[in-house]
Amino acid sequence: MSAILRRSIAVATRGQLRATSSRIAQPSRVLGFRFNSTFKQENQPRIRIGSEAPNFKAITTQGEIDFHDWIGDSWAVLFSHPADFTPVCTTELGAFSQLAPEFAKRNTKLIGLSADPLEDHVKWIKDIEDVATNGSPFQFPVIADTDRNVSFLYDMVDQANFEKLDKGIAFTIRNVFIIDPSKKVRLFLVYPASTGRNTAEVLRVLDALQLTDKAGVVTPANWAQGQDVIIPPSVSNADAKAKFGDFKEVKPYLRFTKEPTVKSSFAGSSAGPTAGFIFAAAAAAGAFALTQVDDKDQAKVAQLKGVFEKLKNQEPVDVAMELGTNDPKSEAEWDRLFKHLRETPELVYTPKSQSPKK
Repeated sequence: MSAILRRSIAVATRGQLRATSSRIAQPSRVLGFRFNSTFKQENQPRIRIGSEAPNFKAITTQGEIDFHDWIGDSWAVLFSHPADFTPVCTTELGAFSQLAPEFAKRNTKLIGLSADPLEDHVKWIKDIEDVATNGSPFQFPVIADTDRNVSFLYDMVDQANFEKLDKGIAFTIRNVFIIDPSKKVRLFLVYPASTGRNTAEVLRVLDALQLTDKAGVVTPANWAQGQDVIIPPSVSNADAKAKFGDFKEVKPYLRFTKEPTVKSSFAGSSAGPTAGFIFAAAAAAGAFALTQVDDKDQAKVAQLKGVFEKLKNQEPVDVAMELGTNDPKSEAEWDRLFKHLRETPELVYTPKSQSPKK
């Protein structure tokens, strides 16, 4: 936090700052912040795609961290929520926790943040485990940003609160930052407090970013893992042929090719389309039922049902082994079926509340 910002902040609490065992000063109960007249809005830090993610030290539910050291050689997803013990935030953190194994397969760490104190985080996580993770253990640390240090460092306050910093409480909104191993910000998303995030979308864009880094391709609108990708205009046709093989030219500047198969640079990942993402995302979104598909796919549907049941019951499941997606011939069949599911989702994925009555 800048010296100007430190001088500007006065903690709006009746208690005095107390020293914790981690030697970081925290208020006994933070209600908010008041800013004196010397604070200027232009002092608010700005983060851009490609800029270095600001480093910080913070207390989390898994101990004190130095953010850059904590990231290490991994990717990271940092996301904020307005407050503990609130309905939308509970569903969000539960959904992220359910998808944590999929992020881990992509060498990616998750970390949440709100301005609530550590003891509230710890109590609230028990609620999340009760109602939003199907009883499975919560999977990632949550920052207790009681002094709003990280919140202002990463511009996590909306305009309404920002314009009234000298009059009231500054609440964080729903920011998401994807940070790569070089500590560069690769993507950020901002949602209002009233709207929960799509956790599967965060995983989708992570896949796109990592594929671009590994294979030098870009991804079209609504792309999902396993679908065709775009060859950048900077690559000549001759180079594209040599690197990607066959491609489809729609316009000289718009050329599609199959998603390249690339070797993973980290353990726990497999090249090519991963069925695990589809199932984990469905499990995070809620219980789904499989309905009508072509007769030739009935055997695969039975396999899908089995995987869904294991996910729903929080049983260990190796999706690649269960479905045989490690075998090239089998993988091609699953690619075809997944494409069918994506193009006509109403045939296959139906929320239980909307399942046709028998």
